[in-house]
Amino acid sequence: MGKLTAKQVIAYSKADPKKYSDGEGLYFCVRKQGSPYWMIRYTTQPKEGEKQP
Repeated sequence: MGKLTAKQVIAYSKADPKKYSDGEGLYFCVRKQGSPYWMIRYTTQPKEGEKQP
C-alpha cells in the first residue's frame, strides 16, 4: 500500500519541483513548470529506466 495520502498529494502538487516516494518504485513528481505527475521506476536486465506520461 502507498505511503502518500490524498492530502499530501494535493499539498505536494502545489510545492516546489521534487520527487516524493510512495514506495515500491512509485513516485509523485512536480515539474519545474508546476505540473504534477506519477512516475514508476523499474529495472530489467541489464537496464534501469523510468516510465512517465
